[in-house]
Amino acid sequence: MVLTLEVAKSAKEFEWHEGRDHVVQIVDGSTLYEVGGTPEGAHSSKPGEWNAPTCKGSKSIMMGKGDVLVIPRGTPHKRSTEDSVTFTLISSTGMLM
Repeated sequence: MVLTLEVAKSAKEFEWHEGRDHVVQIVDGSTLYEVGGTPEGAHSSKPGEWNAPTCKGSKSIMMGKGDVLVIPRGTPHKRSTEDSVTFTLISSTGMLM
């Protein structure tokens, strides 16, 4: 688990992971998550980790203080923060049985 402060930062690409789930909780501020969809132009950054410049059909979720988002493994996601956001990220690992 990590606590992160992010100021005026936007991911360039969607990412997704074969072996990790994410749980995000906003402590303060706000951020926009784009989640899901079908990746276009996907490439592997390292084993089990993927990136794509776009995801057709992704959903936009504006998150604010107290909001929680669960991102299951294999789900494309991207975060854009216009002002600032403080959030906790739990990234669980392991194989599905």
